[in-house]
Amino acid sequence: MDWRLKAAAFRIFQSVPFGDKLHYFSQRHLTRSLSTARGATPDTARRFLDHLSIFQNDRSLDGSTYFEFGAGWDLLSNLIMWCGGMERQFVYDIKPNVRPELVNGCIDSLQHLEHSSLKRKPKRHLSSNFRADLANYYGIEYRAPGDARRTGLPSDSIDFISSVNTMEHIPPEDLRSILRECHRISKDRAVLAFAIDYSDHYSHTDRSITPYNFLKFSDPAWSFLNPAIHYQNRLRHSQYCDLLTSCGFHLASMEPHSPKDGVRSVSEINVAEKFRDLTPDDMAIIQCSFVVRKVMSPAAAIVHERTCERPIR
Repeated sequence: MDWRLKAAAFRIFQSVPFGDKLHYFSQRHLTRSLSTARGATPDTARRFLDHLSIFQNDRSLDGSTYFEFGAGWDLLSNLIMWCGGMERQFVYDIKPNVRPELVNGCIDSLQHLEHSSLKRKPKRHLSSNFRADLANYYGIEYRAPGDARRTGLPSDSIDFISSVNTMEHIPPEDLRSILRECHRISKDRAVLAFAIDYSDHYSHTDRSITPYNFLKFSDPAWSFLNPAIHYQNRLRHSQYCDLLTSCGFHLASMEPHSPKDGVRSVSEINVAEKFRDLTPDDMAIIQCSFVVRKVMSPAAAIVHERTCERPIR
């Protein structure tokens, strides 16, 4: 689909009554990007399994607590964490996007997914009372609609935090607030793992544009093409690094990825003024996996933020 038509479709979904349901129907039955048969495959599960392995290599998951924001439609990440031994999970999403039929599809497919990190198999399907089932069968407290900026969870209570392909859909200042909250609720030895997709998501379905297409637009022009239902913040790699460190985290490891022709592709674009103080190498990175840890107390982090924080353009 032409990316501009897709942007228009998202804007329609956003403006009409029951737009979220229409959006789900289109993905489920028209584009078929959501399917009960999609489930857990080595490809769809790869990022989640990577994060699970990182957590297991750090320490035992016995009695551990886990926090995730932006879990999506099928809770595949959370089922994988349970299969790896995670005992209790707090899952926040801005909207109640979970569909039990998709979760049950993942439960079925996980019966056949083999990986050294998986210690047990899910067996119990969700009923219409799926929130209670998630808590009772899998230790997952699904809180949606929920505000990840203000979780209400106790300070220093979470062992592991992760998010996959969610941060790029959050406005920068809201993301800063979420990371502050992650800092507050995480224990001193907590491990946080994030996977972020920096690319123009319209390029995923329209091969006529590059992953850098959205860098051409000013904020006013992009806002028209960037409806809330498919919001992309356009932050680049260095800006995510600055954001994480300003919120009191140490970048323990990161794996940025750029296509071979990334720098050339960026150089061929007349980028908007807001990106012109960034290097082509920085703008060319289209995804990164981070592992981060706390480096200071919450009180010290607040002082640190006030002294070094700068607006994200």
